Amino acid sequence: MLLSIRSLALLLMLLLVHGVAAAQAEPAITLTAPAAGDQWCAGASQVITWDTANAGETFDVLLSSNGGVTYNVIAPNVTGTMHQWQVPININADSMYRISVRRSGGGLADTSGMFRINRPPTPTLQPLNISIPVNNHAMFTAQTSGWPKPAVVWQVSTDTGKTWKNVTGNQAVGVETERLTLYYVDAKMDGNLYRATFSNQCGSDTSKPASLAVTWLEIVEPNGGEIACAGQPITIRWKLQGFTGQPQYALTYTPDSGKTWKSLATVLQSETYTWNTVLQQAPSLNYRVRVQLTNNPIVSDTTDTTFILYAKPTVAANPRDTAANQGRLVSFAAASYGLPLPEVEWQGSDDNGKNWVRFSSTTSTEVNGRVETSLRTSAIATNDSGTLYRAIFRNQCGADTTRPALLRVIKDPVSGVETPSESRAFAASISPNPSHEAPTLTLRLAAGAPVKVLIAEPTGKIIATPFSSPFLPAGKHLITLPSGLPSGGFACVVRVGSQQQILPMVVVR
Repeated sequence: MLLSIRSLALLLMLLLVHGVAAAQAEPAITLTAPAAGDQWCAGASQVITWDTANAGETFDVLLSSNGGVTYNVIAPNVTGTMHQWQVPININADSMYRISVRRSGGGLADTSGMFRINRPPTPTLQPLNISIPVNNHAMFTAQTSGWPKPAVVWQVSTDTGKTWKNVTGNQAVGVETERLTLYYVDAKMDGNLYRATFSNQCGSDTSKPASLAVTWLEIVEPNGGEIACAGQPITIRWKLQGFTGQPQYALTYTPDSGKTWKSLATVLQSETYTWNTVLQQAPSLNYRVRVQLTNNPIVSDTTDTTFILYAKPTVAANPRDTAANQGRLVSFAAASYGLPLPEVEWQGSDDNGKNWVRFSSTTSTEVNGRVETSLRTSAIATNDSGTLYRAIFRNQCGADTTRPALLRVIKDPVSGVETPSESRAFAASISPNPSHEAPTLTLRLAAGAPVKVLIAEPTGKIIATPFSSPFLPAGKHLITLPSGLPSGGFACVVRVGSQQQILPMVVVR
């Protein structure tokens, strides 16, 4: 009996050892995915796979978020050798994960190496709309969750969101960070939309667009190159954008490209101003106008380039009355201010100013911003006494005329050769005078005599002898004078016998 009990105990021990060996011989589970170092994405569908000889059994899939210290079942009683797991979008991305697969209810299992679960970007802070004066700095901020930290690219749309392009340029700083700064925004940026695009290996997402409203002011006219005349009105027009409320403006101007500024108006509400310039306004090629929004003085605009304010001529010096001996040269001088510098025309009148004849032979020079001019002529004969001379200055803004100067001719007491008209035995005249072509000398002789006709310059130099005869009978004679003389004043000397008469002759071309 004792032997039987020992035999029974031995039998039970053998059965126990056989059962353990049988259990150890059960088919193993080999987990094939995920592998150590893999990176999965939250919100994505990931496949967990394993190998086993008993594919007909059921398995539990477990997840550890602390490197394998603890596990939680994420899929019980799975049949086959794979499980498609929808990774929760809100899963903690900053952890070390492991997957374990075991037979349902316990038993043999296999565990993966550690891997990561990353999270795609999701904006957590949206950029805000910005309204800012021109030339200020605009700052947009956007933030996102996601692991690993998403890359950032800022984009801009200039067509209300229809198309987008990456922000570039020297004005933009931080285009690849969560904070975009735009320095010195200008009017062209008004209405632009800005957004941030975040991306990592698990996907991308874009923030909502934020708008940029720029308050800016632009001068419409004058804006460079225009020409106005002092004493005439100048219309200044501008437009304001991106400002709410009742604007007020101040206007200033500079005649020297910005070295000095002077006030035009300080409290304006309309976008138009008429500048009634005065004749005394300083002429200059370098005028500019500035309009400033007094509600926000940083909002202003200045004409892009200079415009011109011309001035009509203003006589600065009048010719003086002059007395000269017969046959002498005389000179008249005048001067004028004006911008552009005026052109000069000298005129003469022998009928007390009723009719004026132009002289083409004059001189002009620029001295200290004004035109100085002179006319040289000769006191040809005593009947030139009473002739008036004047200068007219003209430019595109108008004209100004000097006071007339009177010429008085004094008969030379030393070399006077002119015979008094009451004792002459002849009469002579020139027509037309002034002339454009060859004038005609009309000579009437009371008796036959030798006749010679000479043409002299104002200096007295003889330049032509159009007629010479040892004897010309009494009566009327027509003598053609030279036609090729230049413009100016000349003396026609008529000698009849021992008598002589000097006739002034003016040629106008």
